[in-house]
Amino acid sequence: MDMSQAANYWGIPVPVAKRDRKSGAKKRTQAETEAERLRYQEA
Repeated sequence: MDMSQAANYWGIPVPVAKRDRKSGAKKRTQAETEAERLRYQEA
């Protein structure tokens, strides 16, 4: 059950719709973030 279904079930207004669906973007690890930061720093 996602947030909009839950809101309908309980009879309350649907909260922020953006949070409803999981985004396809995966969170980056700290190591990936640091590597990219260093790559830009050297350029």
